[in-house]
Amino acid sequence: MIEVKAVGGLSRILGRASFQFANDSMLLYDLIKDLFQVDQSDVDGFLSDIIVAINGVAVSEALQFVKVVSGDKVTLISVSHGG
Repeated sequence: MIEVKAVGGLSRILGRASFQFANDSMLLYDLIKDLFQVDQSDVDGFLSDIIVAINGVAVSEALQFVKVVSGDKVTLISVSHGG
């Protein structure tokens, strides 16, 4: 199971702060696509406004190739803080 925590404004946008995916593994792009219900081509736009941490470590490069696996904890933090 992959656990996802949305922090701050993202939890309000998504309607809740935590999610679970029963997948054994998936690409980060697919996780974002599923959470935000967007097309693959729109994922880059979302990722440019989000800090992604996997198991407490920020990930910033080659995000289209990042794979998360069962047991991972993904944290999504909005870079827009409103003030």
